[in-house]
Amino acid sequence: MDYATLTSQNQITIPKLIRRNLKLKPGDKVKFYTTKNDYNVVLERAGKLKDSLGLFAGYKTEVNKVPEEGVWIERNG
Repeated sequence: MDYATLTSQNQITIPKLIRRNLKLKPGDKVKFYTTKNDYNVVLERAGKLKDSLGLFAGYKTEVNKVPEEGVWIERNG
């Protein structure tokens, strides 16, 4: 188990082993939240948009505007 100390400016340093395992780099965002039944803090790397590229591969979406109605129509191909 690793520990971090809260500084007088309310900041912590994430332990090196955890940073390495989560592949964290300076500027990365992380999420903190507590679990429902206890007070453990769970640390999770926040996803980046580029990590999600290809998530919708194979889906083709065509968007057309019907000018006279001012309505957008979305169709999946």
